Amino acid sequence: GADGATLRDLEEYVAQDLEAFWRWCPAPADGLHRCALVVKLFDYCGYTRKDQKVFSVLKHLDYHLRLLGVHPTDSMERDQRVPYDAFVQNARIKQGVCDRLKQAMCECREDRRPWEERRSLRGG
Repeated sequence: GADGATLRDLEEYVAQDLEAFWRWCPAPADGLHRCALVVKLFDYCGYTRKDQKVFSVLKHLDYHLRLLGVHPTDSMERDQRVPYDAFVQNARIKQGVCDRLKQAMCECREDRRPWEERRSLRGG
């Protein structure tokens, strides 16, 4: 149905965005340094100023990437790299991003509902 097509479109969008991020970096053939990955994710999302890269937030993102299987260790190690497969083709990341986007879309729809109901009561 329509929901299935929308979900497939969303999954494809997420896969394309992860790929676009990797090309945008650009990542070397042997992958990105673990710390560079976290910083570049912030840059990619528009948080480019140094004051926007708070250590505790960067560490929190690194922790969640570890939970998703991007990193094999709990702490950063010297010369530790994140290969393409561990990030771009990581099914758990794709699923997590899709789930968060679906949640945000539902919240957005629910936020609009009272406005749309009031608008329809007023005839326009």
